[in-house]
Amino acid sequence: MDIKRILVPIDIAYSSELLAEYARTVAEKFGAELIVMYVARDVEDLGSLQIPHISIEKIEEEVINAAHKKLTSFCETYFAGNVKYEVVIRTGNAYREISAIIPELNIDLVIMGAHSTEGIDRFFFGSTAERVLRGAICPVLTVKLI
Repeated sequence: MDIKRILVPIDIAYSSELLAEYARTVAEKFGAELIVMYVARDVEDLGSLQIPHISIEKIEEEVINAAHKKLTSFCETYFAGNVKYEVVIRTGNAYREISAIIPELNIDLVIMGAHSTEGIDRFFFGSTAERVLRGAICPVLTVKLI
């Protein structure tokens, strides 16, 4: 197998130490680059609150800046000096953005966390990891996060 680019979507709300270990180990083994991605919810989803457009842009900018800072810190902690990595921040629906970036960046493997979603939410919506797994054009390794 020729694995050169690994996508690692991170949910910065959860501890991702275990996910980082898997991603680093696989990247080191294959000499691959990590594309570490965070998808922030689209602030325009709050449209029913009638927030002025300029405020929405400012909120989105602040969210992206905060996410970039947190994701960069995460990468420096777990990957710096060990593997080559790139930080990518997108806004929108996590499943759609993750799925879109796979062919865009020629991703060979996705390594992502899976949370224990249960009950009615899983029945109606499924998890992001599950949806990516079903539709991805490359292999997907899921790591159960506790």
